[in-house]
Parts: sequence; C-alpha cells; structure tokens
Amino acid sequence: MKYKKRNTGFTLIELSIVLVIISLIVGGVIGGKALIRSSEALKLVQQLQSYQTALKIFQLQYDALPGDMIDAQDFWPNDCLDHNGDLCNGDGNNRIEVKSNGSNMEHFRFWQHLGLAEILPEKYTGYYVWSKTCDGGLPCNKILSEKRVCIAPGYVINEYYKLFGNHLKLGAGYSFLCHSIAYTPQNAKMLDLKFDDGLANKGRIRSWGSYPYSCATVRLGNVYKLTNTDVACIMGYMLD
Repeated sequence: MKYKKRNTGFTLIELSIVLVIISLIVGGVIGGKALIRSSEALKLVQQLQSYQTALKIFQLQYDALPGDMIDAQDFWPNDCLDHNGDLCNGDGNNRIEVKSNGSNMEHFRFWQHLGLAEILPEKYTGYYVWSKTCDGGLPCNKILSEKRVCIAPGYVINEYYKLFGNHLKLGAGYSFLCHSIAYTPQNAKMLDLKFDDGLANKGRIRSWGSYPYSCATVRLGNVYKLTNTDVACIMGYMLD
C-alpha cells in the first residue's frame, strides 16, 4: 500500500499560534521598556524632591538659601574656600544665581553648602572643574538611560519664555561633560503628566526648548510639541 507523503508545512492554526507568541514577545519588550522608563522617571523625581527637602531643612537651620547664604564663610571658615581661595558667601538676595566671579558661583555653592551642613551626605567642590563637573561640582543623573546630565540650581529659567524662579535644571549647559538637553517632548510630557499638571510652564515641573517652540508652545497654551521627536526639552524642577 502506498502512502501519500505528508505535507510538512505549517498549518494556518500553527502559524496563528506562532504569530500570537511573537506578538506577546514584542509586547513584552515594549511594555518592559515603558516600565523601565516609568521607574527611572520616578527615581529622578524622587531625587529632585529629596534636594528640595534638603533646601527646606537648610533654610530652617540657617535662615538662608544654600549657595545664596551671605555668611557661609563664618560657619565653615576652614572648609568653604575654593581652589583660588575665594570665599563661599552668596549675595543674600534669595536667588540662586549663576555668576562669573569665583566667590559668587551660587549654583555650585548651593551643593557645597548643603554638603558642609551635612544635610547631604556628598561633598562638592563649590566650583567648576573642567574634568569633573558632574560628581565634583554638581550631582548627576541619567535621563531615561540615554543621557548623562548635570543637575544645577538657578534662578532665571528662560528669558524668552519669561519663566523665572529658583529651580533645579536638568542639564547644566556643559555639553562636553553632560547634556544640557535631556528629553524629547513626548518624554517631557510623560514626566510632567505623571508628577505634575502636564503644562510646560505651569506647576512644579517646567519645560522649555533650546530654540523657540522646539519643545513646547509655552506662549501659546503651554502645549508640548509632540510632533517633534528630537531631544529638544530642557526641564526644570521648581524649588519656590
């Protein structure tokens, strides 16, 4: 008796099962990435919140803003000098400002004062170091596993958008050591919606672009420019 040779190809049912398995795997990978991003965003916001708490503790103890403290040298006379022997006093105007003269680089002194007061466990130099801005003069973080950014305090957020106030900025502008632009508009809005109001220049989390309207139409309704898929957003966490 002759037997017909069995067709060894996949049946429609087998192909359907394979396609379902593949879709589950792809969905798991995409879902896993989304969970990682969400977890990293949570850790970042928690880190910024811890710095805000540190600032409040400092204010309660010294009745001054770290970095802006006008008599810091009196409290830490032996530890507050920088490599040029400059005093570490701020100007006491309640603004954490970026200034060019060594004794008033308040965005670096901010971290130094918090460390000297032992409110933060880390110790910072209080000044800008070419080879070690992050971790030496400023703390760092990774934004969504992609970019190493510095976290720097400041007062004026952006002149063009008329955004002002003491804030922590993600990205300190030293692009050769850490990225000054941290987020795509999509990721910026995700973070803003998750922890704030989703508006670019309102609430605790603010966003703006290195070029007008590259991140958000701040002057036209605070809407994130989601059609732009480039990394275009600078973000600030308000301290006031």
